[in-house]
Amino acid sequence: MKKINLKHAAFILVLLVFSGAVVRAENSQAAAYVNQGIVEFNKGNYDGAIADYTQALAIDPQDAIAYQNRGIAKDDQKDYDGAIADYTQAIALNPQYADAYYNRGNAECPKGSFDGAIADYTQAIALNPQNVGAYVNRGFTKDKQKDYDGAIADYTQAIAIDPNYAVAYDCRGNAKDKQKDYGGAIADWENEIALVPSSKEKLQSKIDEAQAKLNPR
Repeated sequence: MKKINLKHAAFILVLLVFSGAVVRAENSQAAAYVNQGIVEFNKGNYDGAIADYTQALAIDPQDAIAYQNRGIAKDDQKDYDGAIADYTQAIALNPQYADAYYNRGNAECPKGSFDGAIADYTQAIALNPQNVGAYVNRGFTKDKQKDYDGAIADYTQAIAIDPNYAVAYDCRGNAKDKQKDYGGAIADWENEIALVPSSKEKLQSKIDEAQAKLNPR
C-alpha cells in the first residue's frame, strides 16, 4: 500500500492502494514491465513508470494491475481524467477490483465529483469491508458535502476497525466541531494526540478554541 502523501492531505487523507504484479507464465514479460514501473514510481519517476505500464499493456491488454498502477502514477501527476480512465479500465477487466474503485474515488474528489467518489468508496467497502481508508475518505467526501452525520458515522466505523487510526480521530473531531459538539471534538483530538504525540502542536490551538466555545466567559 502506498503511504499517505501529506502534500495531498488537505483533500484526500488516505491515498492510493498500490498493486504489485501478479506473474503469469504466459505474460511474464508484461509482469516484468509492471514491476519495473513500480520501481520507477517509488523513485518518483512517474513518466518512467507510466511508460513501463504502457509497455506492459502493449504486451498484455488484459492486465488490470497495469491499468490500476498507471492510474496511480497519473494521479500523482494530477492527471485525474487520465487516472480515472485507467481505473475504469481496470474495473472493466476485473469488476471485483476493490482497490481500483477506491483509487478512482480518490481521483474523482479533486474534480469535485463527490457523488461519484462516494459511490466508488461504497463499492470498495462492499468488496472489502475492512478498508479503513475507504471509510475515512468517504467520510471526508461527505464532510465536503456538509453531511456531517454521515461523515461521523464513517469515521466511527473506521475507528471500530482500527482503534489506533489517528487520522480518523482527527477527521471526526473536525466534523464534530462543525456540528458544535465541542466536547466530542476535543475528546477526538486528544485521542489523536495520545496516538501521535507530535500532533499536539497543530491540534492545541483547535482544542483551545473549542474549549473557549464550550466554556464561554
